[in-house]
Amino acid sequence: MEQYLKPKEVAQMLGVSEIYLAKMRNSKYNTEKDGTLKKSFLPFYKVGRCVRYRLSDIENHIALNMNK
Repeated sequence: MEQYLKPKEVAQMLGVSEIYLAKMRNSKYNTEKDGTLKKSFLPFYKVGRCVRYRLSDIENHIALNMNK
């Protein structure tokens, strides 16, 4: 079964603030100048007002960015 994490947990894993994650979810940060959507920093899911991230997405992000 897939595990979902709260923004606070993700922020701790990535070493960023919860505010940074919130800004990255905001559409104005995910939109190109021509109006097209950028690829999201991290995929997220909303359940009502709650935001959750899949652990597998976070692990993939970490693995892809370790070499940079």
